[in-house]
Amino acid sequence: MICLEKSAHCTKNKEKNLEELEQTSCPAVREPPAAQGARETILDCRDLFKSYGQTVALQNVDLKVRAGGIVGLLGPNGSGKSTLIKLAMGMLQPTVGEILIAGKRPCSATKAMTAYLPDVNFLPDWMRVEQALRYIADFFPDFRRDRAEMMLSRLGIGLKQRIKALSKGNKEKVGLIVTMARDAKLYILDEPIAGVDPAARDFILDIIFSQKPEEATILLCTHLIADIEPILTHAVFLANGRIVSVHLANWLDILVVLLIDAGCFLLVRYILSHRAILIV
Repeated sequence: MICLEKSAHCTKNKEKNLEELEQTSCPAVREPPAAQGARETILDCRDLFKSYGQTVALQNVDLKVRAGGIVGLLGPNGSGKSTLIKLAMGMLQPTVGEILIAGKRPCSATKAMTAYLPDVNFLPDWMRVEQALRYIADFFPDFRRDRAEMMLSRLGIGLKQRIKALSKGNKEKVGLIVTMARDAKLYILDEPIAGVDPAARDFILDIIFSQKPEEATILLCTHLIADIEPILTHAVFLANGRIVSVHLANWLDILVVLLIDAGCFLLVRYILSHRAILIV
């Protein structure tokens, strides 16, 4: 059933179907046994629940992400992606459960190892690009100015330009550049390609893929699934605040989340129960 209107009846049926989906979904990122033994768990969610009054944003989230990959946090708008990110950054506190970064609850130590790109421009408009680099370097000792200047040069943005004079797309690129120029263990990117043209998306994805340190992990939150699928190693799918599927990234997972958003639950259940046959 494809639901074109979000009626109360449809929402109730959707929640019921999502509960049934959890019976066939996989609750952990799968990696080869050798890789599991060698890599630390960089993000650990344990029975995580978050509500705002009567509104439930996340429920029963159990997830372990090991270091070294590019993990897509995927799902439609309102599925709980940004809430999960804010919990990881310590900007929100769980209602129930806990979230750990490299074995620690969010604190100054975890923020020092995490590079976070919010979904809004965070650099003051009055600054010049050069001032923005100094601003980030003052807060984060692991900031690599040489790496940032190299990426800015590729983009053709001068250090003397003011942030307010840049286009929307270039502002987002500068924000991403100063984030990826850090030597962090975990990079959390919230909607890095939303609101920019296709050419800018290609540049942003190239930065994400090429500038990632080998042992670092990137958690990439977006609803623009088709654009980022080629660079992902794993995909985590959220819907109505719940994890409905976690797998190695491939075309079938992309199809699943699109079908979930469309309300085609019978087809989704069939795909999840026949993965071994369908994946070739």
